[in-house]
Amino acid sequence: MRRRAGLVIALCAAILAVQVTIPIFQLTKPRPARWGWQMYSSVRSPAKLVAVLTSGEEREVDRTAYIPYPRLEMDTDAVLVDHVCRTVPDVARVRVERSPETVEVIECGNG
Repeated sequence: MRRRAGLVIALCAAILAVQVTIPIFQLTKPRPARWGWQMYSSVRSPAKLVAVLTSGEEREVDRTAYIPYPRLEMDTDAVLVDHVCRTVPDVARVRVERSPETVEVIECGNG
């Protein structure tokens, strides 16, 4: 019986160690980090996506048309850009505006 109690205590200690060690390690990562204590405490604003058509016309991409209930801790920009490039007719490039200083232009291979 003592041996079984010792195994239960060891298992509980191991589980507790994992639940404390992983979030502590994740505190060193950029925020919000998955499995970190700050996962929902530092939510970033989603990037503004602008589809630039071959005619030069610009259309802001409505994220809610693709992801109605977004989880802001997930980075969906690459997936949305790829989807816009494949599905929006005559799109030449997509501009990703994370902030006024951080703008990335991704060329679409539609032509």
